[in-house]
Amino acid sequence: MTTIINGRLLWKWENAQIMAWNATFSFNWYNLANWITTRVISCNSDDLWKIDFETFNYAMQDWWWVLWRYFRTHTINIWISISEETHEKLLALMDEIKYQCSALQAPLRIKSWDVVREWIATCTSLKFNRVSYNVNRLWNVQLTFQATNPHSHSLKPLSLNITSQTWLYKYSIWYLWRATSYFTLSLAIETNWTYSIYYKINWFKVQIASRTYHAWDIVKFDWTTKKATVNWTEVEYVWSFRPMNYWDNPIEIYYWWTYTATLSYYENYL
Repeated sequence: MTTIINGRLLWKWENAQIMAWNATFSFNWYNLANWITTRVISCNSDDLWKIDFETFNYAMQDWWWVLWRYFRTHTINIWISISEETHEKLLALMDEIKYQCSALQAPLRIKSWDVVREWIATCTSLKFNRVSYNVNRLWNVQLTFQATNPHSHSLKPLSLNITSQTWLYKYSIWYLWRATSYFTLSLAIETNWTYSIYYKINWFKVQIASRTYHAWDIVKFDWTTKKATVNWTEVEYVWSFRPMNYWDNPIEIYYWWTYTATLSYYENYL
């Protein structure tokens, strides 16, 4: 990816890949903190955000008790300073930051030591706070992001591989992170059979109705889209996707004959 503004080459894709991987802060794979022209001053990503409560309909029904809480979108503010050699180059850098932050629902990654956490976010506000004496440097550029997933997650998912399993598979996932997480389950059918496929997590079932499966059919339960597919064609299923909770999560997978499966999930952080 190469960007040219006012005849000036601003970015090369090879460099962008390397810098985004090592970045402390990046959005849509654009490095917000290269420590040459852009520097992060502060960030509030560790703060908890607004939580909505569901309560009983009548105050005295259960002594003002709260039934449940809901985490909504997470607002993240990042303050940076930017500088360039000349006024013209500063204007070009400002244009580039505007362009890079215009992406919708892109990865926002923040690295703390060796841990990278990711949200899917949109930049909803960008304030340069520019005044007349800002010739080639701005000290207080504020970026506001709204994350559609309130909990950040690990950069790469964890996975469990199940090879040539026949009939019932049982396992228990020890999930040690405080924010709940869903998993995605993919099965490659190895033997023909007419049968239903279902799995249980914490004793809650998700099931595809009985049908004829053939060798090398691919069955997928995808928590991201909340869809079940057979060979990438959506099929109906019953019951609902359930999350993994903190601590022990019993898993059971049912198919009468032989299959190979992969179960993957992200570590989610409050």
